Amino acid sequence: KGLLLPYKAKNASHLVGEQFKDANNNWYGIYRGILGFFWNKEELARLNLNPPKDWDDLKKPEYKGLVSFANPNTAGTGKLIVNTMVQLKGEKEAMDYFAAVDKNICQYTKSGSGPSKLVPTGEIVIGPISSVNCTLSCTFSIPLLLVSDQPSKSQSLSS
Repeated sequence: KGLLLPYKAKNASHLVGEQFKDANNNWYGIYRGILGFFWNKEELARLNLNPPKDWDDLKKPEYKGLVSFANPNTAGTGKLIVNTMVQLKGEKEAMDYFAAVDKNICQYTKSGSGPSKLVPTGEIVIGPISSVNCTLSCTFSIPLLLVSDQPSKSQSLSS
């Protein structure tokens, strides 16, 4: 109690929703991001590979060395991926999932935005990303595609 200060923003009516503040205008978050993954379409075409359709596809052997994840020890996005998989699959199955995906990982980035910088350049082909970081990548001219795995609907709320 008392950790947040009330703030009545001039453009508050244009923001996401009333669920992010209390009746006294104490805000809980500034943005909401959706967790998904994206890929470089040109690189997948060059490699003659189909894009992954869901998180489990990232375990497929044809993606060996093409995937980057954010390190959950250093990045909130990495923690969100772990949390999402544990909620979807349960702890044991989630850890088995990560052991399988690890075979395809070529780099664990220190930051959650790491894949958003590597995928557009083709240095990495596939990477999990929050929609907030993906927006930054849209400034590149390389064709990218973001997929949000609908069954998980994993989101983060940040302030």
